[in-house]
Amino acid sequence: MSAPITNRPVDAQRIRSRLIAAAPLTERREVLAGISTNVMEGGEGPPMILLHGQGEYWAVWLTVVRDLVRTHRVIVADLPGHGDSLDVDGKLDTDTVLRWVDELIGATCDAPPVLVGHLLGGAIGARYAVEHGDRLARLVLVDTMGLSWFRPKLQFAVPMVRFVAKPTAESRDRLFNECFVDFDQAGERFGDVWDDLLDYALDRAQIPENRAALRSLMPRVGVPPISSGDLAAITVPTTLIHGRFDLQVPLKAAERASQRYGWPLHVIDGARTDPAAEQPEAFIRALRRALARGTHHDTREDASMTAQAPTPTQIRDAWDAVADGFDRHVTPHTIEIGQHVVSRLDVGPGVRVLDVGAGSGAVSIPAARAGADVLAIDIAPTMVGRLTARATADGLTNLRAEVGDGTALDLDDDSFDVAVSLNAVSLFPDLTGGLHEMVRVTRPGGQVVVATFGPVPQVEFVAFFFGALRAVVPEQLPPPEQPMLPFRLADPATFRRTLEDIGLNDARVDTASWETTFESVDHFLDVVMPSNPLAGQLTAGLTDEQWDQVRQVLDGMLRERSGGQAGAVLRSQVNIGRGTV
Repeated sequence: MSAPITNRPVDAQRIRSRLIAAAPLTERREVLAGISTNVMEGGEGPPMILLHGQGEYWAVWLTVVRDLVRTHRVIVADLPGHGDSLDVDGKLDTDTVLRWVDELIGATCDAPPVLVGHLLGGAIGARYAVEHGDRLARLVLVDTMGLSWFRPKLQFAVPMVRFVAKPTAESRDRLFNECFVDFDQAGERFGDVWDDLLDYALDRAQIPENRAALRSLMPRVGVPPISSGDLAAITVPTTLIHGRFDLQVPLKAAERASQRYGWPLHVIDGARTDPAAEQPEAFIRALRRALARGTHHDTREDASMTAQAPTPTQIRDAWDAVADGFDRHVTPHTIEIGQHVVSRLDVGPGVRVLDVGAGSGAVSIPAARAGADVLAIDIAPTMVGRLTARATADGLTNLRAEVGDGTALDLDDDSFDVAVSLNAVSLFPDLTGGLHEMVRVTRPGGQVVVATFGPVPQVEFVAFFFGALRAVVPEQLPPPEQPMLPFRLADPATFRRTLEDIGLNDARVDTASWETTFESVDHFLDVVMPSNPLAGQLTAGLTDEQWDQVRQVLDGMLRERSGGQAGAVLRSQVNIGRGTV
């Protein structure tokens, strides 16, 4: 027996009228696939259809339609069995819903539309695009279902089940609180209509037709994944937009799809399940970029972005190429820094430590020696192999190394006491994403520690290397005002603000300095060249003559430092940032 329904608003139609009055849209009805459908539309320009998620209705798009109607003819329809499209004869199935989409396009669009689908609406849009991509101009999938099995985080799943079983104002608010990073701020985004949105959502959830629609659509369209073969067959230009902290459809599903199918992914910070509602300005920017793709200007812009932000495969291959030299020449020096970092942490037996971008063990080895249970993650399989060999030789059975992407960790929330990264997350093209992942997997009260280089002049081996290149091939180096990846956190004040922005408490940044003895110019290059793929990128294409000149300049710089000796001692500043989750 179903639970009794309580707290039902008494005048849903009056609420609905207020919502319509607040929208730059007009309403009409269309019979689509035999379903009397509520259609809202407005604006001038190319057509754009917005499909909402399960249990929602057209007004969830209010924060963005005011902007979109300036450039597009916007069509927002209540999905079958949702909102005011409740005249559903019999059970809904996939074929009926896809026919409904097809007839919606035929009834409202004079040209192929941009189809923007959220959650269940995204799964419907993607399934439609498999067979009917020729009827679409573009496909934009927002926190979409269908890319993997629907397995929401427990934090979301429990209130979701309770609301579906017994939709009351209390269970609604508990569920909606997990839909947003900041529930109150989301309300401010909607303004005066927020209470009406909540009341109408509760009213619709209590209607038998709506509950029956969910029972039909979710197991057929929303929960099971679309096959990889079908997703690969989508030919219409497709873009993913996703809230970074989504508990309903975790970000890693979109990241994997982006990598597998080559779909651009725009991650919206400060958002969970509904970035259009929670961060409308960022959502509009991402949507505009998705719509601009393919123009002459945007093609050049995307090529530039690709050069600055390599794919995970390119990053893996680049680090794999230097892994042997890194393990032989770099780790013996950086392990001293790792020992210093570990000495500042409360690390011992039973403490769970995650080392992100672990290399061949500069932090992992000292942490495991201190007795911690260590998981080391690195994107390069060869690097992981070298780390495993070091741990085995050291008899460290409490250290496990795995291949993984630090910006999309396949790890549970709150599963480590300490997350640490030594000159690794600072190299990620998506720096913020890597930091957020470290925070996500660290338990409340746990520590996040990130070590990175100080300013270039204070990292003397880098300064010497750049100086020699600048003397011989100045065109190989970017302009000084364009900081390279390893030095984005070189300024301690910027570093501290970054840690605070990702939500860490008691953020602080300390500096430390190390001396490294280089015995000769050959030894110097043996250490520097495999220390980072950037060294190889900066020297790519040098002729033998240019290489000889670079070596001569470096040799002169080392001898000048040491008073004529072949080698020299160089100092390096390291910034060590930390905070509490």
